[in-house]
Amino acid sequence: MRDQRAASIVRSEGTLAGQLFKLTSWRRDGMVARLRGHGYSVLTLDDRVAKLATAPRADPPGIAFAFAPDPRERLSRFDADALDWIACPPADDTAILLRDGEPVRRRRGRAPPTYHLVRGGRGGTELRPFGAQTALLLGYGQAALAGPLRRTVIATAAEEYWLAALALPDAHADVLARVAQITHDGWLVTTPGLPLATAVLARLGVVVVTG
Repeated sequence: MRDQRAASIVRSEGTLAGQLFKLTSWRRDGMVARLRGHGYSVLTLDDRVAKLATAPRADPPGIAFAFAPDPRERLSRFDADALDWIACPPADDTAILLRDGEPVRRRRGRAPPTYHLVRGGRGGTELRPFGAQTALLLGYGQAALAGPLRRTVIATAAEEYWLAALALPDAHADVLARVAQITHDGWLVTTPGLPLATAVLARLGVVVVTG
């Protein structure tokens, strides 16, 4: 809460510690309406989800062709099953397979990755610079062409679910982090936070099911 003058409105509806407010009453919509009625700008988590980018309606990648990368670099494509970047498949001992129109992630040594759009074929190949978030959104859009994207959440304890790791655009990851805790292999999502986590992934075309 950036404007402490709003404290008098929200204090009876929850707990306030510094700028952090936690709603404990059931009168959420009424409280938000009162804040807005007093001229305060209110951005709820639902509002944040609604502002998240959606995966585009994408064209499928074109034909596969061999490409010989620099020996110091690694190229990865977005995988529809893992919903993450995985190494491009090999064509032979010195080349990999790329597809025209697909996004790829490029790593050179320990430098930060860069993202590119593959353009070309047998007559020549161009890796056009591509923004990281745009590349991920296109990856999700192309992955959905093969069928529904599904992720299963597994109950691990009372009021808690585990969601396997997947690559997310920064904005989507930031919202998810408000209701989930990242681990080395995925996310731990609370039961109250599960609907919001489901809504975040739905923006990318991912359907969450309970296992």
